[in-house]
Amino acid sequence: MIGFEISINGREPIVAASDYFVFADLTFGCSSGRIKIKGSDVLHYLTWLSEKLEEGDRVLIKMVDTDKVSPVLTIEDCDCDEMKRRYEQLKMELKGRGLI
Repeated sequence: MIGFEISINGREPIVAASDYFVFADLTFGCSSGRIKIKGSDVLHYLTWLSEKLEEGDRVLIKMVDTDKVSPVLTIEDCDCDEMKRRYEQLKMELKGRGLI
């Protein structure tokens, strides 16, 4: 699987990978930052990392091809019916704009 290997301030890396998707969200505002590493396996939303960052923190994110994934912090069920409703809504919006 393709995923991310994330190390913060030289700590042991976290490896986040999925057959579906994984993303890294780095944000900064109001004097502090945050990093979240999340993804999905189609039926679940997965979170590997959610942590506050401070000025000067060193974050290393490397793309990796791996079968060894770090334990997931949280797992939430995907609401397939809600995803389908949202898909249909977005599809209608795009049709209304003449984009599809």
